[in-house]
Amino acid sequence: MIGVIRTITEIKERIAEIKHRFTYKPEQKSSVSNKHETTPSSSFSDVLSSKQKTTAALNSRIKPVIEAAAQKYNLTPELLSSIIKVESNFDPNAKSPAGARGLMQLMPETSKSLGVKNSFDPAENVMAGAKYFSSMLGKYNGDIKLALSAYNAGPGRVDERKGIPDIDETKKYVEKVLKEYYG
Repeated sequence: MIGVIRTITEIKERIAEIKHRFTYKPEQKSSVSNKHETTPSSSFSDVLSSKQKTTAALNSRIKPVIEAAAQKYNLTPELLSSIIKVESNFDPNAKSPAGARGLMQLMPETSKSLGVKNSFDPAENVMAGAKYFSSMLGKYNGDIKLALSAYNAGPGRVDERKGIPDIDETKKYVEKVLKEYYG
């Protein structure tokens, strides 16, 4: 635990250092004007768009939920984050044309079967999505590609095909999640 605290402290110090570098500090004006010279007019935090700030704040609130769900269902936080990134781009209010909802894009029937009362609640959604994905990993003996396929297209289609369904959306989904996960 001390190593983690030290690492977090080092990260915070590094962030402060970077912010300091990007913070505008007015200097004494020279009597010689250079019309081509540009000076920053805002701090580092102002450079980030409002959407970036909102996303960063949201991700910091979702991260502990992802970590708890990963631990509870024997998954890695990175894998869950990769699924969430591809499913909803970390938007807890995401709703697909098919009706999937929330961070992990749970279908209403799946949500109901997992006891979810509010699919747009990040904690409920991530916990239920992690539970469901973990069950798919178990069903397919740890085969991440089949589990992702079942998460996307449904286990019936994976069972019927005895592999990844011949559905372009599902094939692309599996590829995107794995690329996000493995880098």
